[in-house]
Amino acid sequence: MTYKNVIFLFFCFGFMVFLALIAQKQNHQKQTLNIEILFEKKPHILNDSVVNKLLTQNQNQSFYKVKDSLVLSEVEVALEQNEVVENAEVFLKPSGVIGVKVTERKPFFLVEDTLKYFVDQKAERFPFYEKYDEILPLFRGPLPEDRMQEVVQFFTQFEQDNFIQSELRALSFNEGNYFITLRSYPFKIIFGDSYRLKEKIKKLKIFCAFQRAQDTLKGYNVINLKYKNQVVAQNTLVL
Repeated sequence: MTYKNVIFLFFCFGFMVFLALIAQKQNHQKQTLNIEILFEKKPHILNDSVVNKLLTQNQNQSFYKVKDSLVLSEVEVALEQNEVVENAEVFLKPSGVIGVKVTERKPFFLVEDTLKYFVDQKAERFPFYEKYDEILPLFRGPLPEDRMQEVVQFFTQFEQDNFIQSELRALSFNEGNYFITLRSYPFKIIFGDSYRLKEKIKKLKIFCAFQRAQDTLKGYNVINLKYKNQVVAQNTLVL
C-alpha cells in the first residue's frame, strides 16, 4: 500500500469519525431540549401530552438547531395547523427553556348533523371531542358556509340574555325559517329570519312568563314569533 493510499484511508476514517461526532451531538441536543408548555386558559381538549405529540409530528432539523438560531415562527405555524389550536406562541426564555404558549379554540356551539363538530365564535369549525364536559347549545342539521355567520349571530344574541342562555336547547333551520327549542318548555318556537332578534326574544320571554302563570296558555306546541308586535300560538305545525 502506497503512502498516498495510507493518507487517503486515514483521511476517510477521520471524516467518518467527525460525522459520527456531529450526529451524536445532534442526538444529544434532541434529548436535552427543554420545553415548557403553557395554556392561555384551562384547556378542555388539549394537554401537555397532546402538544408534545404535535411538536414531535411537526419537528424538523431547524427545531433542534442551536437555540439562538431556532426558527420559532415555523414551529408556531406547525402547531396552528391543528384545528383545535387557535393561536400558538413559541419563545426562548433567559434560562434556555423553550416556552410554548397555546390558546385552545373554544367551542361556541355544537353542530349535530351527519357528523358532529364544534364551531367557535369566529365561525371556525373544528372536530367534536366526546369528553368535552361543558354544556353547549346545539344547531341541528346541515350548516352551509353561507349561513354560518348568521347562525353565529343568533347564538351571540342568545348568549347576551340570561333567560335564553340558560333555557336554549337547540336551533335549527328549515324551509326559510329558524326554529328553537327550550329546556323547560315543551313548545317549538318559530323565529323566522334573523331580523328583530331582540324584539323576538322579548316576546318569547313575556309569553313564557304568562305560560307559567296561566293554565289557558298551556297546551300549545308551536309559538310563532315571526310577526311584528304579536305572538301566534298554535297546536300543530306542518313542515
